[in-house]
Amino acid sequence: MEPQVRNMMNVIHELNLESFVRDFDNKNGFMWTNDNRINKIGNLVLSDGHSGCSFACCLRNCQYYLNNPNEIPAEKKSDDDFNEPEMISDDEMMFENENAS
Repeated sequence: MEPQVRNMMNVIHELNLESFVRDFDNKNGFMWTNDNRINKIGNLVLSDGHSGCSFACCLRNCQYYLNNPNEIPAEKKSDDDFNEPEMISDDEMMFENENAS
C-alpha cells in the first residue's frame, strides 16, 4: 500500500469516517463534493502534497480497501531498512596519495 493511502486510511480511522468513505456515492465524486467530512480528511493529509486529483484517487483507493479489507496488503519492510553500512577493513582502504612520491 502506498504511504499516502496508508496515511489517509489512518486519518479516516482517527475521524471514525470508515462508513462514510466506504459508502460514499456522491454524483460529484470525492473531488467536487462540498461535504465537510472530506475537508476534515484533506486537512489532516496536507503534508502528503496531494493535488485535487491525487486526493480523490487516494480516497478511491481507501474506499476500495474499506470495501475489501481482505485485500489490504501487509506492511512490509523494505530491503533498505535492513541494510547496514558496509564496513571496510584497513587492508581494503585505498588512499589517494598512497602511491604518490
